[in-house]
Amino acid sequence: MKYRVALAALTTLCVSACSAPHIPYSSCSQKNTAINLSLTEAMTQEQRWWYAFNDPLLNQLVDQLLLENINLQIAYARLQEARALTKVARSDFFPHIAGVASATRANVSSLKPETLSQIGFDAQWELDLFGKTRASVQAAKARTQAHEAAIDDVKNIIIADLARAVIEWRQAQQSIQEVNHLLHGQDQQVSILNIRANAGLIDASFAKRAQAQREQTATQLPLAYATAEKAQYQIETLVNSKNNAIAFSLDHAKEHSVIVPTPQQITILPLEIIKQRPDLRASYNNLLAARADLAQAEASLWPQINVSGFFGVQEGTHGLVLAENPIWSIANTLSIPILNFGRLRGLVKSADARAQQALLEYENNINLALQECRTALSDYLHGINAMNRQAQTLRHRQETVEIARERFERGLTDMTDLTTAQTELDQASLSFISSKTSAAIAYIKLQKALGTATFSAAG
Repeated sequence: MKYRVALAALTTLCVSACSAPHIPYSSCSQKNTAINLSLTEAMTQEQRWWYAFNDPLLNQLVDQLLLENINLQIAYARLQEARALTKVARSDFFPHIAGVASATRANVSSLKPETLSQIGFDAQWELDLFGKTRASVQAAKARTQAHEAAIDDVKNIIIADLARAVIEWRQAQQSIQEVNHLLHGQDQQVSILNIRANAGLIDASFAKRAQAQREQTATQLPLAYATAEKAQYQIETLVNSKNNAIAFSLDHAKEHSVIVPTPQQITILPLEIIKQRPDLRASYNNLLAARADLAQAEASLWPQINVSGFFGVQEGTHGLVLAENPIWSIANTLSIPILNFGRLRGLVKSADARAQQALLEYENNINLALQECRTALSDYLHGINAMNRQAQTLRHRQETVEIARERFERGLTDMTDLTTAQTELDQASLSFISSKTSAAIAYIKLQKALGTATFSAAG
């Protein structure tokens, strides 16, 4: 019942948190405290959810992951590019000054060719009267913030992938151990049944069925080994480990069992977490960038005023009449678009269409986030319920083994009942391992859906 209440609560919170508002362009210049968290604020809300597994190996691998993962390094490189482009856009607020030198020889007089040499500084400056440069800077800043959020999104994804791989690897190791234990019990059962069949006490088909069951159980071993190797390869890829270097750490961590976090360990209000989903922050900033691109395109329809100047010295041959050094000049240029055959209007319409696409993508991402959170929480809570029921089944099987052992020791039954009860217990143990793994993976999916991976300052 408490699981249904928790599910209903999250659904209500998600609906209230994820309704997509219409975002005016003026909000581009304002910080959005609900979604656009600064990196400093994000660092204070660090959520190391994988600590709930109490798995030292997982903690160690996550630390290595955040240092070595290639996808994360690519995301950091993209952020550096975005920051550099922001500097490029911001430079348009200021004059562009260059050192120039020229030498000209021409027949400017009727007597003989003359030579004129100049050296100095040339400056060009476009006045941002209609906000074209301002919009360009806002777009660049928004894309930088989107890349910062993308780094958090990559962290969220790769940490969840790593945690799942570790859980699946542990499940495979425990399954191998339990299958071997089960095969040992089934071997004993087959041996006893063969003895009784040879003595004519039972039909030989009982022994054959037991042998077939034993062979069927044995088929689980290669599958478990394959699962373990697949998980190991994924771990090595995520942490960028070469030449089976991670195998040593895995070999020394086989005995640790999977711990499934309980619902009581989810203590942070889901509403606050969903607002911080990195993919939503990235999508929101992409929307702001698209709106800024639209404003930049609209500003191109208005006149442009350029101021240019020169300051330097000059020297010429004796036939030229020159001003005294230093020399200077200032010029203003007004450029008004008159006839461009719809090119500028086409650019505006194109930018407007991209802004509409960004808005729709943002709304769609909100809907997907809501669906993902609701589904993940439902799977997790039902997975916990299934695991608890399987734990009860396991306890009943354990009690059955104790009863069968007690009856065998008193001479009331033979070894067949005890080995059968032990086989059923081993099978229940395998089912319990599977249910624990499913619940643990559901917990990982929930944390991934909520976007609660570690946030750290982007480098």
